[in-house]
Amino acid sequence: MKALLWILLGLLSASSEAAPSGTIVQIAHRLPMSGAEKPLPRDFYVDLGAKHGLKEGDKIQVSRLIPVMQSMSGQPASLVRLPMGEAAVLRVSDFVSLARTTQLVPPSQLPSMNYYQFMLGDTVTSLIP
Repeated sequence: MKALLWILLGLLSASSEAAPSGTIVQIAHRLPMSGAEKPLPRDFYVDLGAKHGLKEGDKIQVSRLIPVMQSMSGQPASLVRLPMGEAAVLRVSDFVSLARTTQLVPPSQLPSMNYYQFMLGDTVTSLIP
């Protein structure tokens, strides 16, 4: 009976594990040398790797925390998490991975902000099935 209880607890805890989450720690890009060049891919490094369960080809979701301020006091009222897009993992090491932007949320679906591309500190969450 105890063995069955431990098996059930193990199954419940395995299914309730959250997907690994990290942040963008470096943006990898080069500047175009002329206006005739095609748009360059937007690559970045995240602080998730094989030790977190990430594999080459995995999809990750990128989001940004935006502080909402109280207009009267100027104090933070809340944080709002906005989805910014998705990326594909290209290379994986133990603790860091290289990813490439595959989809950005259109600016028309986001509040007014200064930067609509992925940036340092944005949160990444693995979309491991």
